[in-house]
Amino acid sequence: MPWQEILAALNAGREQARRRWAEAQREASHAALLRGDPLEARARLRGSLESEDSPLGRALWWRLSRDPALWRKELGAITYDVVFSPDGHSVAAGCQDRAIYLVDLRTAAVRVLRGHDDQVFTVAFSPDGRALASGSWSGQVRIWDLATSSSRVLGSHRSATWRIVFGRDGRTLYSCSNDRTIRVWDVASGSVKRTLRGHTEAVRALALSADGRRLASGGLDREVLVWELEGERPPTRLSGHGDRLNGLAFSPDGKLLASASWDRTVRVWDLATRRTKRELAGHLAGVFNVSFSPDGKRLASSSMDETVRIWELATGSEQRVLRGHADGVWGLAFSADGQRLATSGLDRTVRLWNLEASAERSTPSGHSSAVFGVAFSPDGRQVASGGYDKTVRVWEVASGRVEHVLAGHTGVIYNVAFSPDGRRIASASADKTVRIWDAASGGELRVLVGHLNSVSSVAFSPDGKLLASAGWDRVVRLWDAESGVERRVLRGHGDRVIELSFSPDGSLLAASGTDKTLRLWQVESGALLRSFQGHAEMVYGVAFSPDGKLLASGSPEMAVRLWDAATGAEVASIRPGTRVYWLDFHPDGKRLAVALSDGTARVWDISRRPPALLRTLRGHAAEVNHVRISKDGRLAVTTSDDGTVRLWELESGRPYWRSPVLLADPPRIVSHRGWTPLSAGAPTPVAARAWEKAVEQARLASELAGTRLCLHGHEELLELWDLRSDRVLLRRKLEGIRRVLALPAGCAVLANREAHLLTDGGEDRVLAKDASAIAWDRGQLLVASGREVRTFSGEREGRRFRGDVGVSALGYANGWLALGFENGNIELVPTSPGRARSVFSFEDVPSSPVVRLLEGPMGTLVAGFANGLLGIWSLENGTRLEQARLSGPVAHLLLRGDRLHAATELGDHLTLDLGVFRRSYCDLVQELWRRVPVVWEGGLPVLRPPPAGHRCLAR
Repeated sequence: MPWQEILAALNAGREQARRRWAEAQREASHAALLRGDPLEARARLRGSLESEDSPLGRALWWRLSRDPALWRKELGAITYDVVFSPDGHSVAAGCQDRAIYLVDLRTAAVRVLRGHDDQVFTVAFSPDGRALASGSWSGQVRIWDLATSSSRVLGSHRSATWRIVFGRDGRTLYSCSNDRTIRVWDVASGSVKRTLRGHTEAVRALALSADGRRLASGGLDREVLVWELEGERPPTRLSGHGDRLNGLAFSPDGKLLASASWDRTVRVWDLATRRTKRELAGHLAGVFNVSFSPDGKRLASSSMDETVRIWELATGSEQRVLRGHADGVWGLAFSADGQRLATSGLDRTVRLWNLEASAERSTPSGHSSAVFGVAFSPDGRQVASGGYDKTVRVWEVASGRVEHVLAGHTGVIYNVAFSPDGRRIASASADKTVRIWDAASGGELRVLVGHLNSVSSVAFSPDGKLLASAGWDRVVRLWDAESGVERRVLRGHGDRVIELSFSPDGSLLAASGTDKTLRLWQVESGALLRSFQGHAEMVYGVAFSPDGKLLASGSPEMAVRLWDAATGAEVASIRPGTRVYWLDFHPDGKRLAVALSDGTARVWDISRRPPALLRTLRGHAAEVNHVRISKDGRLAVTTSDDGTVRLWELESGRPYWRSPVLLADPPRIVSHRGWTPLSAGAPTPVAARAWEKAVEQARLASELAGTRLCLHGHEELLELWDLRSDRVLLRRKLEGIRRVLALPAGCAVLANREAHLLTDGGEDRVLAKDASAIAWDRGQLLVASGREVRTFSGEREGRRFRGDVGVSALGYANGWLALGFENGNIELVPTSPGRARSVFSFEDVPSSPVVRLLEGPMGTLVAGFANGLLGIWSLENGTRLEQARLSGPVAHLLLRGDRLHAATELGDHLTLDLGVFRRSYCDLVQELWRRVPVVWEGGLPVLRPPPAGHRCLAR
């Protein structure tokens, strides 16, 4: 073999080995990220991207650069306190195992200081960074020489030392203890210069002002004492917390003092007025520590709820929540530049956070699977829902945003209820418990245990004093709503109990069950008064009318029955022709809303005989499970197996939460919240023209380059607008519309399994029968019909591609025709001769219909699903690069520059910056070198400069 061929073979082998190594590093980076080790993920990704560019590598860096977690270090013992060294190179942590750990901030390498005789509760660096002070459970206070790792005992409290603080000059040390005292130590001699007494119980918190003139202390007596260190004046007392004090911090200018308490709040005190300037509530458990940022603009708090929260001092608003700890967070410290935060906790880790990382979407999304129970708050401002994802979500009615996600149940949540005063939410779950939550904060208040099987329903009595729960254990339990004490067990059902309803005066309780009956009890005595029989199958829903005279019940036998509550006689029935689930009366007592298996909820006028159908609420893509009407009768809320919670205007039957269109130039969304600009700094649009006002009331709409608009109204009316002249060119009645598209010369419409083309002149041409999806892409109309995809330019048919049945979305992407299916799969069809159909599968697609597809940058495909999932996949190998979840089916996708805008038909939306896929390779690698100083070698992060000879070094 000639030497040239040998050399070429060697080079090819080296190139193949390099690619395999880079791929292995990428996969290892991804694995490290999934198991929660961002340091290893960054180090391995740097090595991979130094060697080879790839969409997955860029996607991983995109994710890591947005992740505030820089690293976590497992220390093997509960970690109580953490502080930064003055030079910012390391943090010190005091631990349960009697050791102090010094952790390097770049590599997370550890140095251990041992010598304490008990658990180390507190640590503090001297101002020059040469010494470290520490305090332990035995009360011992030690001083460490960090150059030699040697230590000496400074002295000891009579009980546990909880906090220590160095004075400004490093010659004085302050400590507080369970012995109720604060001691002022001379560091050189170890003598106690002064003992401060004033607390009546253990002192757990201590802070020194930046000028060294004031010392603040707090503890189990719930008071904050502020000591003037010059002179002998008695301390100032600040009272207001409802439980013990755990942490204190002075603002950098010394004018404010923050206190952290077991009462779940942080208070910010104005020291000039001695009053609370701001109370910060949001933690779901006791707050353990608090720290001001160096510029005094932010405040961090750590809690037993496993989170760290960052607050903006000027407004008191919560900026972000840092999640990752697996147990309570105790230690908390800002770096000197305010860009990083160190935390420690009961999960035996120290963690480092980058506060400059872009915050993730702050508003939680909707449910991830089927939703069952739902309830309005008494004032109609909130809706609570629970479902298969084991969470309760609290929604703001006006905006449709999720305010709280209540997590704690370990089983499906079947039902939820608000207390009459709106302050509490009860939830019933398959985990056999009832949980009570604080509606304002989302905090868990109480867990009620007693049922022997799944709990299917909960209901508060009208006066709020009792809580009733029904279970698959065949009984109804009555609880004291305040204390959680079980008051009575009601028996009578022969099988599972499903739903409950109190009479309006609270004297009676009705229950439905799988034994095909309704049963009625007297609440005060617990006596079973009556059994209602007549249903041929199990009974799901039961509800009292507002005047208490009627009971309504629903059953999968396709029947709603109305009963005289006093006699048990059936007075009327409704046969909707589909299975009946839960139901609810309108406040006027004349109307009844019913949830049905055909994906609708219907409203009947029950004052007529027979009852008359008034309205059908259409929009869900699967069975409707629950329906509830607001107290004012204006709105209805429904839940469904499709994973959505939907709100309706009851009089018109129109969706209240809605988003008919995402307009392109400039990007802006139209929803129930009004017109929202999606570009940073853009002014909020105001609907002034006729077409803009029409869009606000539309069901669906599609805009084309600011010239044409196709609009589907709620009366099954299709309109074609010319946006420049602001006039309607065409109006046409067309039922069953699922999709509309604006084209240069008309509208394409998918309706009743037919693809229509409506032209400016009013012609309605059916382009394809058995059509399942349409799309406008690259100046062509694409129609999926049967097992093929047909293309049209204007009215002329073009090419045909082989497809398959079940196509629900389609579009061109990087030389392929991408097809999305009803089962969630995505396939690529070649558009040029000789190119083979893709053989790989798109990974991690949900079992939900693909509803939108869009070509992304750098060989990527963006897909939106009916369950609200938004994902980005590599067209090269089907790897999922990124995902997000929204509330409701993804109805709109728009890519403008680097910005991907997505919105659902319920008005939820987000914007993703895809700039990482468009950046030059060398810009990306140079950023990696700046932000990731380590590579992964031998199972460890190792400091390394950029590799010599790399092609990006010269730029």
